[in-house]
Amino acid sequence: MVIVTEENGGWRDHYHFMDVAPGWLSLIIVPLIAFLVASLMRYLHNRMHMRRKKQTEELYLSSSEFALPSIEETVMTLAKQDKEYGKGGEMIVPRRIITLLMKKYPTAKSLSDLCCLYTKTYLNA
Repeated sequence: MVIVTEENGGWRDHYHFMDVAPGWLSLIIVPLIAFLVASLMRYLHNRMHMRRKKQTEELYLSSSEFALPSIEETVMTLAKQDKEYGKGGEMIVPRRIITLLMKKYPTAKSLSDLCCLYTKTYLNA
């Protein structure tokens, strides 16, 4: 609407961009700047997410709180703690954390079985 100009029903050019550069140039520059800003934001978000994910993995793999004899006991402890700290909120089965614990404790049980154990313990706690 700025390119159309105010005389032809468009908007007034408050920033006087049309005085410095041709109008068609803004059609190239503005989307390019928006793309660069969005790319930077995505990069920063992904970097923070990966750092937080790595910290979570280290916490569960090295924590003495989850250093129980078997994965079943560990999953049950996790479910009881989540129930206690959840304060009546929605139950969310932490599949990623259970998968991490499966790396720590070699087991023949499947992820599905351990998620069922988590759910039963959570509901009965």
